[in-house]
Amino acid sequence: MVKDKAPYRAWFSAYGALGTAQGAGAIMGVGAGSYLYKMVRIDVWGAGFNSHYSPFVVSAMALTACVGLAVMFIREGDGRRIGMAEGG
Repeated sequence: MVKDKAPYRAWFSAYGALGTAQGAGAIMGVGAGSYLYKMVRIDVWGAGFNSHYSPFVVSAMALTACVGLAVMFIREGDGRRIGMAEGG
C-alpha cells in the first residue's frame, strides 16, 4: 500500500517514516504496557477488567480505531498519491 500511494522518488522515505513510526510504537508500547499491567484497572461499558488485562484491552481498542480510520480514509482505486501536487 505504501508503494501504491507514494511516488517512485519517495518510496524509501515513505518506508523509512513507516519503520520509524513502528519502532517508536514498539518502544513506547513496552513502557505503556507494563504500566497498564501493573496499575490501571479498566472499566469498559460496565465490564470491569483486572489490571492484568489492561494492555490487551487498550491494544484492542487502539487497533479497532486504526482499522476504522483505514476503512474511512483508504479507498481502493484512489488515484491520489502522497507527495504529488494537485493536477500533477
